[in-house]
Amino acid sequence: GDGLNDVFMPNGFGILDEAYSFLIFNRWGTLVFESNSKDLGWDGKYKGTQLQTGTYVWKLTFLDLERVSHSEMGHVNITR
Repeated sequence: GDGLNDVFMPNGFGILDEAYSFLIFNRWGTLVFESNSKDLGWDGKYKGTQLQTGTYVWKLTFLDLERVSHSEMGHVNITR
């Protein structure tokens, strides 16, 4: 809520809107966020409620400018 890192989203050159999928899961594997738009990021909430401090897994699937499919995974930490 301080205007710094309030939204988590992928950022890069050559990512097409088509076939874009950005997913975030909690430690139990529950899907807590889903976006099919590269302009929509995650604000750390699930069903309108702030999630607990902790580590969350993300998965990004997209096509590049040459229409090659990419799939990346990583983690993001919520700290308050």
